[in-house]
Amino acid sequence: MQQSEALKSLSQYELDDIIELHNKFLTGVPGGARAVLKDINLSNLSFKYQNLSQSDFTGCIFNNSTFNSANFEGATLFGCSFFKTIMKNAVFKNADLRGSRIKNANLSFADFSNSDLRKGLIGYKRIEIEKDKDVYASMAQDPVEFSGSDLSYANFNKARANDADFSDAVMNNAKFLDAKLQGSSFKYADLHQADLTGADIRDADMSFAITTESNTSHTESFGSNIKNSLSDQNIGKDFGEVPLTIDELIENHLKWVATSGREGTQMDLSNYDMRSIRNMSGKRLTALKAVNAVFLGLNLNGAEFQSSNLASSDFRNCKMQTIDFRGSNLSNCIFNKSDLKKANFSHLEIKYKDGTVNKIKTNLEKTCFRYADLSQAQLQSANLKGADLTSANFEDCDLRNADLTDAIIEDANFKNALLQGTILENAIIAD
Repeated sequence: MQQSEALKSLSQYELDDIIELHNKFLTGVPGGARAVLKDINLSNLSFKYQNLSQSDFTGCIFNNSTFNSANFEGATLFGCSFFKTIMKNAVFKNADLRGSRIKNANLSFADFSNSDLRKGLIGYKRIEIEKDKDVYASMAQDPVEFSGSDLSYANFNKARANDADFSDAVMNNAKFLDAKLQGSSFKYADLHQADLTGADIRDADMSFAITTESNTSHTESFGSNIKNSLSDQNIGKDFGEVPLTIDELIENHLKWVATSGREGTQMDLSNYDMRSIRNMSGKRLTALKAVNAVFLGLNLNGAEFQSSNLASSDFRNCKMQTIDFRGSNLSNCIFNKSDLKKANFSHLEIKYKDGTVNKIKTNLEKTCFRYADLSQAQLQSANLKGADLTSANFEDCDLRNADLTDAIIEDANFKNALLQGTILENAIIAD
């Protein structure tokens, strides 16, 4: 057997005709027919506001399609692909989504209550030459994937989603009441204010997940991995309890910088939760110390952090356009889904009176930039050894002479990036 080169495609007009017949089927009008399409490429089409409950789209591809407010209640969507699909307010109650891949999609306010999101044997369309007919060949058993998707306010109440992949998903205020989520991955997911009441998350991977203000009453969590997760219990010291204001601390800090330590005091924000500040845009924080600090969701646009020690700090979901990190230690930091357009991570030049110049490289070793936007950023000579750049955007970025040894660059966008002298030894492009 050999795999077919391409699945059959439909035009929007052909799809609309099928939907019209399906609506007649649902309403009992003579001449109607249930929508049953298998192994069809339906990419870039619109299903907006359509009622396709009880339909069957087994093995279809819906990449870049639009499903806003569509109704797929009780539908069979087994083994389908929904890459970058817009599915806001869509209804998938009681739907069969086993083995589907829903990656980088927008599913905010979607309803998956009572849906089947378990592993599924993915059927790949093949041609059996000897018998000259189409058959299904059962392949690998794949979990349902929601990685990188927006699931804000989505409803997963009583859904069956054991072993599902929710990694990197935004799930603010999502509902998982009594959902079966055993063995699922929520790595790097944002579950802020999510409701997990009565959910089964035994053996789930919650590492690096954000679970602040989440409701976990009666949640079964035995064996789940919560390493480096960010919860209400471990988010750090409350900066609101510091007697001085942020501006007073900065004033003392700048005096310390200007006098080479003779006056003032160096600002040390290590282990503090800075979220109560909300806005630190444009602040001058040269030579700051803030190891293992939490800056989650802050506005840091245009801030100056040159020559700072910010190792292991959390900068997820931050606004950081034109921020200046030259010569800083940012090893093991997390910048997932942050806006870093035109950020400056290049080396810092220090000129001495004798004319010599010392170039201090920015240290981004093992730093995480998953889904971050670094378009037009400056990263000349930066140390990115072992960094995780999965799905990051480096369009028009300057990476000349940067070291990406052992970096993970799966799905990263390097369109028009400057890569002269960039070291890519053992860079990992995961499957």
